[in-house]
Amino acid sequence: MATLVTAQGFINDSLSKYVKELTSHLPDTLNVVYLVNSGSEANDLALRLARSHTGHKDVVVFDEAYHGNLGNLIDISPKMFKRMPQGKKDFVHVIPYPDTYRGPHRNDSSGSGVCVFT
Repeated sequence: MATLVTAQGFINDSLSKYVKELTSHLPDTLNVVYLVNSGSEANDLALRLARSHTGHKDVVVFDEAYHGNLGNLIDISPKMFKRMPQGKKDFVHVIPYPDTYRGPHRNDSSGSGVCVFT
């Protein structure tokens, strides 16, 4: 790991070997690796891939979620857009976090452990 540089734009033999080894442990259909530098970049890529695959812009996110500090991630992050003047976009659908310890859907004394969203 001391010699492996995973920053975009820096291709070297160690990186190529690492990617080949990584994909050798995955199903054949998972054969593309896209290395990113941060969680924001990973979330941005995931959002773009999902939208490209589905052809839809809408997303469902948990209340208080944070996905990163890029513009399109701020748009889908309640922790961020609640503080922004533009607020929530129409294509963002916020659902409550299923907190079974402190939330409204917590386990009660019956021990059922069932979470039901209304």
